[in-house]
Amino acid sequence: MIGSKLKKNALIYFVGNAFYSGLPILLLPYLSSELDLAAYGNLGLYQVFLLIGIPVLSFNVKSSVQVFYYKYEDFPTYFSNVFSVNYLTIAVLVLVSVSLLFNFEWGAILLLFGLHCFFSSYLEIILELKKAQTKAFIFSSYRLLSIFLDVLILVVLFELFNYQSWQIRVVAQVLAMFLVFVTVNFLERKEVGYFNFFRISKSHAKTLLAYSVPLTLHIMSAHLINFSDRFLIDIYLEVESVGIYTASYQLSMVVFLIMTAFNNSYVPWVYKNIRETKLKANSFYKVCFYIFALIIIISIIYYIFLLKFSSYILSPSYLVSLNFVPWLILSFIFKIPYLVFSPILFFKKKVAELTKISLLAAGANILLNLIFLSQVGLYAAVISTGVSFFVMSILVYIVGVKELAKDIGDEASG
Repeated sequence: MIGSKLKKNALIYFVGNAFYSGLPILLLPYLSSELDLAAYGNLGLYQVFLLIGIPVLSFNVKSSVQVFYYKYEDFPTYFSNVFSVNYLTIAVLVLVSVSLLFNFEWGAILLLFGLHCFFSSYLEIILELKKAQTKAFIFSSYRLLSIFLDVLILVVLFELFNYQSWQIRVVAQVLAMFLVFVTVNFLERKEVGYFNFFRISKSHAKTLLAYSVPLTLHIMSAHLINFSDRFLIDIYLEVESVGIYTASYQLSMVVFLIMTAFNNSYVPWVYKNIRETKLKANSFYKVCFYIFALIIIISIIYYIFLLKFSSYILSPSYLVSLNFVPWLILSFIFKIPYLVFSPILFFKKKVAELTKISLLAAGANILLNLIFLSQVGLYAAVISTGVSFFVMSILVYIVGVKELAKDIGDEASG
């Protein structure tokens, strides 16, 4: 059975994600009125670089936090090493950015990018710890603080400078993340372990990198599925089309954020019960069914809401993005089996299997876009995303069930 604590935390995550995803939707009318499609497209491309840059530059150390929280007896020392590796790697990019600031046209953007990665990766590590500790309220509070400050600073900068550009949007995000970094750093000073910061344990660092670095390729592949199509749209179509697709993706992401709300409480529950050998395949089937049913109902209600209030949410030039929203939502629904069964592979350190699957799905996504983008336009990107998620989910489901079967076989033989 699904535990009562899991349901309680899922509800907290759901409410938190509703506000977290709702504020950007409320911001979309403002952005669509202040930024033209080309500027919004450039902003979308920057966000792609950011999502890929964070795991690469930080060696994806955040991915190990939840797994090793349940495996390491000396977790505080290990956790200090997570921050040490994260700080040292991203600090290199920040220093390089500063050296280029006065000699390179994009030096300022590169500096903002480095700082953005630095502050964001810090928050993501803390959020992973809160999920592992099942502190759903604190997790949601930190996320809401970040999005509230982001929106507030953006509006202030736009109105103060009267200069609407995608670069100002980036500045607002970096300033907001800096304030979150300072706040969370103070509140979590005991968890971060300042006194152990410069005491890097070679064994901990080796274990950390051995798990996180190979998984970086998997994370990058997953981001390629989500966002590589924007670069191809820019090449084969135009940057305005990137703006339309980015807007439709952001509207659709509301449903995916609702899915991850449950996943945030579900993953620690899975790790704990796998360790205690309490889970069987039937438990995962039930979770899949519940999520499918809930998300389909929510998706229908949400899309009806969008159609009814679209004129209030989007400026006229952005309304065409609604055509792609239902298909993108369907693509996210295809990803549910991946969300349900992938924690099995993460916990069992089946990184190679995950990477192979995600690379295959990313390759399929890019290939389909290359073939069909110039023929059917943005619908090619939407269909490619759905096919990729479907392939990835089916393969993860197959491998995950096999891993559970091994555990059952080991118990029987024991």
